[in-house]
Amino acid sequence: MSDAFRMMLAFAASLFADLPIRVKVLCNNPAVGWYQKNHFSIVAVVKDYNLMELAKDSVKNIDVLIKKII
Repeated sequence: MSDAFRMMLAFAASLFADLPIRVKVLCNNPAVGWYQKNHFSIVAVVKDYNLMELAKDSVKNIDVLIKKII
C-alpha cells in the first residue's frame, strides 16, 4: 500500500511543485502513525484533526512513468 501511495505522491509533487501536499487526519485515527512513516509531519492541530504535510524530498527520487492507453 505504501509503495502505490508514494508513487501517487511523487506524481502529484511533479505536477504541483510549488504547492504543499497535505492531508487531514482525525486525531484519534491510528493512521496518523502510518502517514508519519510515509514522511508526513503534523503542521497543525485543528479541532479534531491533524493537518499533515509531506516532506517532498522524500519522493524526489521516485520515477513515475505514465502511459496513455487507448
